[in-house]
Amino acid sequence: MPVNDVSTPEGKKIIQTEKRPPARILALDEWIKRYVAEHGEVYLDYFSATVDEHGWLKAELTNDGLHPNGKSYEVMAPLAEKPIQEALGHKP
Repeated sequence: MPVNDVSTPEGKKIIQTEKRPPARILALDEWIKRYVAEHGEVYLDYFSATVDEHGWLKAELTNDGLHPNGKSYEVMAPLAEKPIQEALGHKP
């Protein structure tokens, strides 16, 4: 998943992008997609659903710029259903 730099309600800046540069996350995501395709595995794409136009985690989907919040799980839960069923050999 992408990350984002955020500010706490108290105004403290939380920088996540220095240790987790968005370009590296995107490159890893692309590698995972290729690996999954080459090995016939199931891929669950949370990245596309949670990334903003700048390549960062959408601000409304996190409280600390790294971990998903409740809104994130509302986005991710329905995405998980299809690949889980595929991995189990069921047709959704």
